[in-house]
Amino acid sequence: FLTTLIDGLTKKESVLRSKIVVNASGHYADFVEKIAGVHSEKILVRSKGIHAITRKITSDKSVILKKKDGTHLFILPWRNRNIIGTTDTVFKDDPDSMRVTKAEILNLLDEVNYSYGNANLCERDVLNFYGGLRPLVEESSNVTDNTYSASRKTEIVDYKDHGMPGFFAALGGKYTTSRGVAEQLVDKLAEFLSGNFKDCKTKETPLSGGNYSDKKSLIQDLAKKFPKVGSEKVENLAARYGSDAYLILQSKNISNESYALPNGELFYPDEVEYICKNEDIVNAEDFFFRRSGIANTGQPDKTTARKILLQMGKILNWNSNKMKIEEDSIYKMYIFR
Repeated sequence: FLTTLIDGLTKKESVLRSKIVVNASGHYADFVEKIAGVHSEKILVRSKGIHAITRKITSDKSVILKKKDGTHLFILPWRNRNIIGTTDTVFKDDPDSMRVTKAEILNLLDEVNYSYGNANLCERDVLNFYGGLRPLVEESSNVTDNTYSASRKTEIVDYKDHGMPGFFAALGGKYTTSRGVAEQLVDKLAEFLSGNFKDCKTKETPLSGGNYSDKKSLIQDLAKKFPKVGSEKVENLAARYGSDAYLILQSKNISNESYALPNGELFYPDEVEYICKNEDIVNAEDFFFRRSGIANTGQPDKTTARKILLQMGKILNWNSNKMKIEEDSIYKMYIFR
């Protein structure tokens, strides 16, 4: 195969040669099929799901509620807030145009207020919101507007019968089954390449941050290894990063400073440095919304945001103009479409 890749940021083109191509592009999988000039018998349906982060209305227990139409939604405790969701509606437009709308959020709040009693949630209680598209695999295109009961099954497609040996696709699935799907897919690739390969270790290999037995033991071991670090900081880092907290605390630039977040948590300069250097940060949105979770606790006050941005700017070599653009971008993310 000869594959041309275009970097969306730099627009640089690269041409790669390979024996195998895997289409693991999620809800864009059918678009990739068209580019390759093949088509499987499976129908990809895009299901839109949204969530809202609100003020805390529950205890530290998760709650499952029945909606007016008989389907369900959940209320999850998260960092002294609640996450509520989700929705299941067919999305037929261009995936790039997907947005969370004000009407969708207000409808979600209405469902919680209806089912949970005295929640009395309103628009000002929404601290942040997010949404995404699920790639669901169906046998036909006859799917209703509600995908609540649709299967979350996964299909691994080998296109050799379509005249394209070496081209594979992983369709459907969900986050909780992704490692199992990856193992099945890699087994198929190993069979196609027919070489000597080591046995798969994914069942025994922890995810990043998951290499510990229990939270209490993790905190105790961190406190023992880093006796100069305060107990509150150790507990916060353990809760947010699991065993990756060791990597953060090994930094030579451990700071006693902290940033106060809207939910009452403290966030540390050591975390900013670790995330910027290890989590592929390109812009402020990456850091605040997609990596650290800071923005999901509520809008950070401008003083705190600027302090964090100044530290990020030093690490990522941003000039003053870039800093202003990035600061403005943070607050635009909170606006309903």
